[in-house]
Amino acid sequence: MITKKDIIISLVNKDKLIEALKILNETYVNIHTIEDKNKYKNIVWELLQLSYADIEGGYKGANSVEELIEKTSSWKLVKRSNRIVCGVLYKSKYGKKLVALFSDGTNAGKIELKKIIEDEIALKRSWIECSGKVELIYNRRGGVPIPNTIAKEILESMNKEIVSLSDDGFHYKRFIGGKLFEKIMFGNVQN
Repeated sequence: MITKKDIIISLVNKDKLIEALKILNETYVNIHTIEDKNKYKNIVWELLQLSYADIEGGYKGANSVEELIEKTSSWKLVKRSNRIVCGVLYKSKYGKKLVALFSDGTNAGKIELKKIIEDEIALKRSWIECSGKVELIYNRRGGVPIPNTIAKEILESMNKEIVSLSDDGFHYKRFIGGKLFEKIMFGNVQN
């Protein structure tokens, strides 16, 4: 005979099972091979275009998805309910340079992207050149800015020219894709 206690236990266990299934459905996808990049290239390219639409000239890191695959060393994507909601892309330069971030614009995508940034800062896993909203996120989440004199040395060693250094000691201006941008560098640059 089934008692009230049995019903309550089965309901509680059902809720725990549903929660466990939700967690299993939420995963990080770390991509390092061209083969794996090709599996996700269309959605990544689409979300990059969406995320950089408000920036003059859009995403400047690559002119095509094929060039993006070629220029980046690894991708970290977040999958929720079996769809990509956000991600970051890296190049292997002085450690890991975070070269692009994106989300699908949903609350879940934005929250997960901020979690990735928090992890990048806390684990000192990468470095980034940024401005605008991304700079605000790094500042609010405790990102450590790199002095612009050091940023200049790093970028010049990569054949990137800085046009001017700001008096604040952190910002600098340089051309990216033919447009002049003010940037700041955060993170853990490695030799």
